[in-house]
Amino acid sequence: MIRIYERTDISQFTFGNIAKDSTGGGPMDLPGSGQPFHSGILQSFSISCDSTNFDVSIRNKSNGLPNTPSEIYNVTGVNLYRADAGLGVAWRNSDSPLSGKMYLVLTNNDGANATGEVLAEVMTDVPKRFSANR
Repeated sequence: MIRIYERTDISQFTFGNIAKDSTGGGPMDLPGSGQPFHSGILQSFSISCDSTNFDVSIRNKSNGLPNTPSEIYNVTGVNLYRADAGLGVAWRNSDSPLSGKMYLVLTNNDGANATGEVLAEVMTDVPKRFSANR
C-alpha cells in the first residue's frame, strides 16, 4: 500500500461569542508543523458552543460563498455540539496567494442564546508534497 499522506494534523480553534441571530467565525490557520499546507483531506470536524440552533460551514477561501465549490462542509440545525468523523473531503485552499487556512462560518439561529465561546477541532491528512520534513 502506497501512503500518499505524510501525517495527520489535529488543530483546535477558539472563536469568540456570536450574538443571537448573528453570523461570525473566522480563519482556521492550519500550521502544518511549522510550514503551512494548502490542501489535504478533511477527515473529521467537531464544534461546540452554547447555542441550541446553529449552522456551520467550512470554506476554502476567505470570501467563499455558501452553496458553491468553496464550501467544503456544511451542517444545519446543530444543538450545542456536533462531531463528524470519516468525512474524507478533499480540499485545497483557494486564496490568492495561497494560505494554510480554512474558514469557519457559524450562523447562530438561536433567538434566545448567544454562542458563548465556540470550540472547533479539525483533523486533516496532509499530502507528502506539503510536508515540512521534505
